[in-house]
Amino acid sequence: MRPDLQLFVHVLGAMGLCGALATVALLSWRGRRSAPRALLASTALWTLLLMATPCWLALFVFGAWTSSREHVPSDAGWLRIGTGIANAGVAVLLLATAAAYAWSRAPRRRSLATATGSLAGLYLAALAVAWFVMTAKVPR
Repeated sequence: MRPDLQLFVHVLGAMGLCGALATVALLSWRGRRSAPRALLASTALWTLLLMATPCWLALFVFGAWTSSREHVPSDAGWLRIGTGIANAGVAVLLLATAAAYAWSRAPRRRSLATATGSLAGLYLAALAVAWFVMTAKVPR
């Protein structure tokens, strides 16, 4: 596979992950006040399972493949920050999915909607930092 296509799939996965997390955050925050809480909770859960998880996988696999194939030095600061956010992000993604599952089982609990939205928003903010650092190639 061509390196530019690998990088394209990596960026596509990152964009899809950002979109999925923004959707989950909006659904969760709306689910704290809106009447169709069960629908919003299940939509947030399925968005995390069917969109965010495969996009994270594409982001991680194709990013690692591109960096190894292009012989990017592993001590580059921008690469360490981006990889660290991706590695920590899988834990946040799993926690958000667990919170969304619990929320879908008990849609009236506003705290679960808050937890799901907060975790999605937190990871979205971390991805914005990674996006800036990796695009600007911040040295440290």
